[in-house]
Amino acid sequence: DTAKLVRWTDHPDYALFKKQAQLLATNPPVWNEASHTINLNYWYYGTLALYRWGGEERATWMKALGEALIPHQRLENEEDDLYGSWDPAGVNSKEGGRIYSTALCSMMLDTYYLATALHVRKRTDQSR
Repeated sequence: DTAKLVRWTDHPDYALFKKQAQLLATNPPVWNEASHTINLNYWYYGTLALYRWGGEERATWMKALGEALIPHQRLENEEDDLYGSWDPAGVNSKEGGRIYSTALCSMMLDTYYLATALHVRKRTDQSR
């Protein structure tokens, strides 16, 4: 009965989950329009999965996610209507447009900052 599980390692499918987390961590977000590495749907669901999973896989993913998203947010001119958004790039960008890109990137950064705060809080608690 998985309802009573406290740790991932107690789950009967732990080995499979671990492989999946490792696969995600070896294919983290990279914002490179020329090499077609941008897939916001993949990044979004990978972010959610690894946020829940934790460990080194989460740390690797979140570092790459921050490096991919933060520099590409439009912050040049606060008076510009594009301020705070992300340009449509990658898979589904033509269909989804700026709203799609900005919504997914915003939700990913929300999780990124939660994971970062959680990591800092754990380190602080361990040093006490």
